[in-house]
Amino acid sequence: MRGCYRRGDALEETGKPDRATFNLLMRLRPFGDFDGLTPDEMYAYMFDAFDPAASPISFNEEIDPGLIATVGFHRDIVGFLDLLKAEQPLKLTQKGNLPVRLCRKIVDMGLAGPDGHWLKKHGMRGEMDCAHVHLINILCRMAGITRKVHGKLSLTKRGEGYLSGKKSLDLYKRLFFAYVRRLNWGYEDGYAEAGTIQAGFAFSICLVSKYGEGPAGIEFYADKFAAAFPFVVGAFPGSISGSPRQQFLRCYFLRTFERFLSRFGLVDARAEGFGEDWTTSIAKSDLFDKIIGFGQGVARGGAPAEPAKRRRRFKHVYQFKIILRETRPSVWRRIQVPETYTFWDLHVAIQDVMGWFDCHLHEFVIRDPESGGEIFMGIPDDDFPSTRPILAGWRHKISDWFSAERRTARYEYDFGDGWEHDVRLEGFLPRGDGVEYPVCLDGEMACPPEDVGGTGGYEDFLKILADPSDNEHTRMLEWVGGQFDPTDFKPSEVGFDDPQMRLKLLDGPS
Repeated sequence: MRGCYRRGDALEETGKPDRATFNLLMRLRPFGDFDGLTPDEMYAYMFDAFDPAASPISFNEEIDPGLIATVGFHRDIVGFLDLLKAEQPLKLTQKGNLPVRLCRKIVDMGLAGPDGHWLKKHGMRGEMDCAHVHLINILCRMAGITRKVHGKLSLTKRGEGYLSGKKSLDLYKRLFFAYVRRLNWGYEDGYAEAGTIQAGFAFSICLVSKYGEGPAGIEFYADKFAAAFPFVVGAFPGSISGSPRQQFLRCYFLRTFERFLSRFGLVDARAEGFGEDWTTSIAKSDLFDKIIGFGQGVARGGAPAEPAKRRRRFKHVYQFKIILRETRPSVWRRIQVPETYTFWDLHVAIQDVMGWFDCHLHEFVIRDPESGGEIFMGIPDDDFPSTRPILAGWRHKISDWFSAERRTARYEYDFGDGWEHDVRLEGFLPRGDGVEYPVCLDGEMACPPEDVGGTGGYEDFLKILADPSDNEHTRMLEWVGGQFDPTDFKPSEVGFDDPQMRLKLLDGPS
């Protein structure tokens, strides 16, 4: 199953390399491969894009908010948030989707994107009938603008604040970062995963900045991208529908230009015809230079500054076994994480190793060694106040709570579906030479789909998928993305996100 949440790709699954190692690897290849960029500049585009301390690329903070409001995708999202504000808390369907009533209202208001006209004429049966509406829903949750609690959807305080016209750029940036850092670009299509296309998004923006004044076909941009990342074409297997290169051309155009850059109003991308008659045209939009700015590190020359923050050093790792309760056969993972980890860091590692999308609330429940009562660690939330205090996970290290005497905790994710995990400390070990942490050592069984309805709903889901004669079989198969193997899990395919980058997408942590 291909989820909507982004996983690590070949460039990132081993973690962010230090600049010296990256420079050495890059210098082993011809300089021209990077279209004039130095290894330092390429490093910045790959790993520090839009980082104020190190990035050669930035947003223009002085842009007129009214210009942002002209971007169609942004306008549709604001319209969706306005509707949600009027109806919150909005009760969702059993599968966690928007109710049909609201979906039809979205269509009637012209917020359903390119499929809106067809849906207005033929009707809309639910959220999954319109990819544009579904994308808006999941992206807003990924960006921390909306939140689902106990089967109901509401705006966060930050989300309500974004509805002020003066915060258009702040909303635009938050959606942008969720789109490039958290959304899996392959979620909406049937091409190979090819995560390099998404990882290299800032390099693509650089190419548009340099060459986008006049229209050019996808072949022009694809050749430059493939020169920088020659292994990307090999990610496509080729088939009766086209060679690996043909599939790469279509996928690169679709994900980077027709969807990502067009949705954020940065390019005008057009495609016409089919097969051998397929032609494309890509050019900067009128808004590109008003929204995007470049500093010293762009292709004109000059190395970007080193990132202000350094990684925390550590000598030991904690080994945990994570077990998803009430699953048969058991869904479990074994991981090792640095001793410097906070509970927020551990939360991100659990999400990534299990296969969750991190689009719901979570909490750790730990036994207080002094009082014997329960302590709750997670995200303090003023939007949904609780009678029990919740400690901020990013302020508490796991080393302060886990020990030889205190080896267990409970981790709950999605308070609607109620997924409970046993977190068991198995050991405190020396750091391995040459090992990038966190690391997944072992595990079994696939992660259940998000919003499937908890353990009971997952059991029903598996029964329906195993019975092609079931009336719900076709619909359920479409809902899960066309295929689902409950036994599919490979530790080598796990990619871990940077917990600090994930923390930036929270609703204003402090």
